[in-house]
Amino acid sequence: MPPVLIDGDIRSVLRLEGEVDIERAEELKAMITAAIISRKHLQVDLEATTDLDVTAVQLLCCAAREAEKAGTSFEVVHLPESIRNSVREMGFDDFPTPIVSADDR
Repeated sequence: MPPVLIDGDIRSVLRLEGEVDIERAEELKAMITAAIISRKHLQVDLEATTDLDVTAVQLLCCAAREAEKAGTSFEVVHLPESIRNSVREMGFDDFPTPIVSADDR
């Protein structure tokens, strides 16, 4: 399923579903860029995501940095444990905020 950007007054929510891979990268990048340019808080909802490939993870990490440079906020919400583990195995311990396991809390 394609990404969906819900644009509110002060916040944009980007909902990702299913497998997010290189085939969606161009569309995802365009949506993220538009949201960051608007300077609204960007929230990426991964609740319905079943897999993120390395391209998607890199894109979200870059989005977090670009949002910070633009003076706006960025956060990933509803990160499934399976995705969290997969991202950690890829070596992205700071995706896009530090990943903390239940044991580390």
